[in-house]
Formats: sequence, structure tokens, C-alpha cells
Amino acid sequence: MSRLTSLTAFALAASVLATPRPAAACTEAPQTFALVFDLFQGRVDPVSYPVIDALAARLAGCPHRAIELQVHTETVRTGAFNLRQSHAVAEDVRALLAARGVDPSRLLACGYGEERPLGGTPSWAPDAPGNRLVVRAVPSARPSACRPREP
Repeated sequence: MSRLTSLTAFALAASVLATPRPAAACTEAPQTFALVFDLFQGRVDPVSYPVIDALAARLAGCPHRAIELQVHTETVRTGAFNLRQSHAVAEDVRALLAARGVDPSRLLACGYGEERPLGGTPSWAPDAPGNRLVVRAVPSARPSACRPREP
């Protein structure tokens, strides 16, 4: 791992660890995390695995709550592409959390594409500022709880 990659991973993990303690993952108040991902592959970049590790530890604190995993992007592609691929990234986050011991039946993966931008200039970069994961507790992990994925 290069020095830059190590520093990026450290910064991402620090952003998770600096957020409120595990009980916060059990509330409906959304928490936002920087997430590096390859939108074309629909996969989380390994540099973000420390974020996933820390989030899995947080979610262990509320094993009976349904959790919505929202992936947002601000890349400069079509709306349908961004929706489809951000949902693929959300499913990858779900699989990565499941591999770390979080019950996948309580995780709802939702891709929102560029529907809720942070502002600024859209970017193709995998670490673009608008590429993020928003996590919040929800009443149910039913797939119907996500809004339709295609415009």
C-alpha cells in the first residue's frame, strides 16, 4: 500500500471513529461517511475498508435495528447509470458488512445516484467529495422502503 493510500485509509477511518459512539448508529439521525468507490465496477475501493470495518463495529451495538445504507455520487454520467451503479455500490457495502458479521437481513441497500448533490463540480474521481455513504436506522429493511431506482 502506498503512503498516499495509507494516509487516505487512515483519514477515512478517522472520519468514522470521530462520529458519535455506537448508540448513534441505532438512531434515525443520518450519519455521513466519505466513501471511495469505483462507480463503473459498482465496488467499494479497498482504501475504504477501514470505514466498513469501523461501521460494522458500530452496527454491532444495535443488532435488532434495520439500517439503510444510502450511496450517493456526483459523477458526470447519466442519471440512470448513476442510480444503477450507486445501488451496486450500496449492495457491495451490504455484502462487506455481512462479511464482517452484520446480519444482512437488517441492511437495506439504496442507491441514489446524484439525486442529492453536495454541490461543487461533478467529478469522475473515485474519491470525489459527493461520493458518500449515508447510514441511518429505519423501521424496516424491506426493499420497497427504497424509492424506485430508475428515473
